[in-house]
Amino acid sequence: MKATSSATVFHVSNLEISILYYTTVLGFHHAFTFGDYAGICSGEATIHLCGQGNDGIKKSLGQGHICIDIDQIDSYYNSLLEKQVKIVYPIGDREYGLRDFAISDPDGNYLVFGQPISKAAH
Repeated sequence: MKATSSATVFHVSNLEISILYYTTVLGFHHAFTFGDYAGICSGEATIHLCGQGNDGIKKSLGQGHICIDIDQIDSYYNSLLEKQVKIVYPIGDREYGLRDFAISDPDGNYLVFGQPISKAAH
């Protein structure tokens, strides 16, 4: 078996508001919507958003967590600060070799964005 792709599923309180947040604030692209379920992507990263109207899939909000490797981490971080995104922990160089930071979406799901320190221009 060889995995060819994967997607993290975040449970959200309002699908339309979440799509708007991920596309206009975070810069993801809206890939699809099927009922109360949608997909957003940026490069190779895919996140599925599951709305409350999705029968059979009832999970608590705000318990998702994803780590996404990106380029140009400092400029992206600064753009999110300008948009007043909720920062969970600020950007910094970590002992595990990444320069990273974490944010929270409107439902409390965590997104960690990171870049190897050796590639980060700060």
